[in-house]
Amino acid sequence: VNVSRRNIAQGERFMEDIERLLAKYDIDKELIELEVLENDASVDEDTLITFLRAIKAGGFRIAMDDFGSGYSSLGLLCGMPIDCLKLDKSLFDGWQEDMSDSDTSLVRHIIQVAHETGRVVVAEGIEQKYQVELLRRFQCDYIQGYYFSKPIRAEDFAKFMEKERI
Repeated sequence: VNVSRRNIAQGERFMEDIERLLAKYDIDKELIELEVLENDASVDEDTLITFLRAIKAGGFRIAMDDFGSGYSSLGLLCGMPIDCLKLDKSLFDGWQEDMSDSDTSLVRHIIQVAHETGRVVVAEGIEQKYQVELLRRFQCDYIQGYYFSKPIRAEDFAKFMEKERI
């Protein structure tokens, strides 16, 4: 579930609304991951950290989406109670098949820092096989993008998965 700046500003009221909706639809908290956009990390740092701690205390998982597209620093990241770091497509757009290790070192080190601080990493927007191979070598936890599939309807996904089992 995407969380906006407005939700962050609402603080406790937002959490109350989420709790009410989960109870209404009988949804287990463990099935929900709340995503904060990296650009929203530019909200007052104390307000953001207080909000994220309240979410964690409420039993939710937290992801930072679009990391690498905005202004947050690795230092701020280390202080945030997030579970998952979703790397923005812009980090991979300049990648070439014959890149040197130094050209990919930023992504490799972001993944390493995320793992060392107990976070899961998702690379978003991956379109090329060499990108997948590098990210696997860097031990990225999850890789998503057009390389695997464009967005498809749920019914088509079920058929695709059934076909892949064979």
